[in-house]
Amino acid sequence: MNNKKGFTLIESIVAISILVTGILAVYYVFASLSNQAKASSNKLSAIYLAQEGIEVIRNIRDSNWINGQDWLFGILGIGDCSSGCNYEVDYRTGTSELYPITYFIDEGRFLNKDVFGLYSYGSEYLDNVYKRKITLYLQDEDTLKISCTVYWFYGNESYSVQIDEVLYNWYQLNDQI
Repeated sequence: MNNKKGFTLIESIVAISILVTGILAVYYVFASLSNQAKASSNKLSAIYLAQEGIEVIRNIRDSNWINGQDWLFGILGIGDCSSGCNYEVDYRTGTSELYPITYFIDEGRFLNKDVFGLYSYGSEYLDNVYKRKITLYLQDEDTLKISCTVYWFYGNESYSVQIDEVLYNWYQLNDQI
């Protein structure tokens, strides 16, 4: 019996166990890398959407200067925004009108992605995961603080990214110099 060569049942089970463990480890690493890549992609999109929200407000301010209007025309709504006013803005509407947010986070409107990959609040677009809130703080007559926060959900967790910017009434400040 000593001259017979081959694998015993126990040796075969151990070899299969090692092989399955190796395959599962490689699968877990690739699944983890895939999730991290998707999370990074979502965060990058959120940063761009937050920056776009600030650029919309900046564009309205600059358009006001060009048109000879007050620099805050169409930016601040009714009421005192020294403690903050919340808005949702849509850059693709072509208007300088801002819409106050009535519901946010759980019941808020999503930014939707169209077939070209552009984001908008339009209902004809595909649903997405991002919500954007722009909060404006009028600090004094020539200073406006913008805080743009984008929220999104990935898996079972919620994430957010916030960008702050301060805009000045440079036209008025240049006249004073």
